[in-house]
Order: sequence, then structure tokens, then C-alpha cells
Amino acid sequence: MRRRCTGITLALAALLTAAACSGAPGPTVPEPTVPEPPATAVQSPPRPSPSVPPPEPLPSPPYPPDLTGEDSEENAVRAAEYFVALMNYAHSTGDTAPLRQVSAGSCEPCHAFITDVEDLYDDGGYAVGNVVSLGEPAPSRSMDGNAWEVAVDWNLSAGVRVPAEGETIDLEPLTLADQRLAVGLEGGEWVYLHFAGAED
Repeated sequence: MRRRCTGITLALAALLTAAACSGAPGPTVPEPTVPEPPATAVQSPPRPSPSVPPPEPLPSPPYPPDLTGEDSEENAVRAAEYFVALMNYAHSTGDTAPLRQVSAGSCEPCHAFITDVEDLYDDGGYAVGNVVSLGEPAPSRSMDGNAWEVAVDWNLSAGVRVPAEGETIDLEPLTLADQRLAVGLEGGEWVYLHFAGAED
């Protein structure tokens, strides 16, 4: 209302100034009285919503054709890369079934990640970007000799987390150095045993 009143006042002042600067006034002729229409509320235009990217689901990663049941460091690296690809896929689609299938029951970080993704998508939200790409892997035997630990940098791209309610969260690019992914064979199949930072 204040902005509308100010505009009317300025227009009225301009009319009075124009009348004062004109020549001698002519005969005064009464103006017919015209009733003013009732004032209507002026609504502010809707504020544009911030730009939110649409979902960009990644394709489901195929099982690596060269990943075999041989207990070797090469296969350990292939398994770790495949499991991270499944994390990226789950994060972009909400489909956690493939990741759950390869995650050991004892892998608490795996299931915490799965729960977080499921909660986001079940509530109607989604995530875009924040994709993990891996640096140069360095595999080594676990201390008990029953599994492999793959040390590798995680490079996360920029992304957006869009909850069903609340503010959209912008995710900045980030490198998590020296992450450790533990993988091993169970019944001839590679499973995801654990992932954490080197100091966790």
C-alpha cells in the first residue's frame, strides 16, 4: 500500500505544478463529479522461485566383465570401483537395491548411506550431481589377510540436494583424500565391507 500511495502523491504534485506554471487562468468551469471506483488491493507479483535443476538419474552400472572371483588386487580395485559406481547410481535415482545386494551386513557406513538415500527419495526429494570419481587406487591386504583395502582419493563433483520440504542444499566440489574401501570375497562373490577415511 505504501508504494501505491507514494505514486499517487507524486502524480498529484506534478499536476499542481503544471497548473501553476501555465498562463492566466481562464474562466472556471466546474468539473462534473465522477465517483471514483472502489479501491482494489494491489497484489505484489509473485517472487520467482530459485532455479532448481530437475533430476538427472545415472544409468545403472553394469557388472564389470573383467571382475572375476579370483582373490587378487586387480579384482579388489575393480570391485571397489564398481561399488562406488553403485553409490553414485543410488544417489541419483533412489534405487538402492543393487548397492544393498553387494553390501555386507556388517558394513555400517554402507547401510547408513542407503538409509539416507531412501529417506530422501521416499519423502519426495532427490539429488543431482555430487558424483564420486576415484583417483589412483592403492590396494593392500587387510591386517587379518582376509580382505583388501583400497586407498584412493574421492573427488566429488558439485551437486544439489533437493528435499521435498525445506531449502535446497548446494553441494560444493570436494576431494576426500585417502579414503579406504574394504572389499572381500564371500562365497566367491565380491562384497563391500567398509569405507571410511584413513583416520576414521
